[in-house]
This record gives sequence, C-alpha cells and structure tokens, in this order.
Amino acid sequence: MDIKSRALKVTLEALSVAVVVLSLIFVGLEVNESTRATRSATAAETTATIAEWYTSLGSDQQVSSVLRRFITNPQSLTLEEQYQATMTLHSLMLILQSSFYLEEEGTLSPQIRLSMTKAILSEPGVRFYWEQRKTIFVNEDFIAFMEQTLSGESSHSKDLYRSSSEQ
Repeated sequence: MDIKSRALKVTLEALSVAVVVLSLIFVGLEVNESTRATRSATAAETTATIAEWYTSLGSDQQVSSVLRRFITNPQSLTLEEQYQATMTLHSLMLILQSSFYLEEEGTLSPQIRLSMTKAILSEPGVRFYWEQRKTIFVNEDFIAFMEQTLSGESSHSKDLYRSSSEQ
C-alpha cells in the first residue's frame, strides 16, 4: 500500500470516528431533550390531576363541607360522612403516592409533592385517615415518607379550613 492510500485510509477512519462521535453527541442531546419533555409532560399531568381533584371538590358543596369538617375534626361526622371523606381523601393520597414514585425515579420535581403535602397533611383528619388506611399502601418508602410527614409540625392553622362564620 502506498503512502497516498495509507493516508486516505487513516483520514477516512478518522472521519468515520468523528461522524460516530458526532452522532453519539446528537443522540445524547436528543435523549436529554426527550427526558426534559417527558418530565415536563409528567409534571403538567400531575398538576392537572391535582387541580382536577380540587376543582371537583370545590364544585360540590356537600362533599367539600364534609371533607373540610373531616380534616379539622373527623369524630364530628357520622360514619357515612367519615366514609365519604375517607374516599375523597384517599383519591388525593393516590395522587400523592404516584407523585412520590415519580419523584423517586427522578421524573417529577420534589416541589410538586411538597406543594401537595404542605396544604393538609398535618391536619387531624388526615392523621385519622392515615391510621385507618396506611395498611393498604405497600411501598415501605412511601409509608416511611408519610409517617415522617405526619409526625412533623403543622404548617397551617386549623382555622384554614373553617369558614369565617365558624371562626
């Protein structure tokens, strides 16, 4: 093989390596962009689910009233009202659990979960709910998270869930 052929071969090999490296960089950038898009879509979907829960709660005066009373004093309700409030709160807890899993895998930002937990998790009715229902949650990390969250100090006054006529 002469010098020109050898130089051409080395040049083509170097060019091939450069093309492969550039392709890998491009794929890496695309994967990063796809990951960001997935995270963004997941955060938007989670936020929409939370908003939907609050909207449906706020749109039904009876359900809203029962849950508000349950949160502040669960023993003040009838068994039927406690059941209704428990199911309403359970739907929120399932959203929280899903958010917890998504946060654990790195898909969802912790700020979304924190915004949900700060609102009501320290209230007496939520503690009452958790003691009744925690056995149905099987993920030990989520249970530990909830136990730690519920053992913290209240971030809201109980009056937050009372109307001005009740205060």
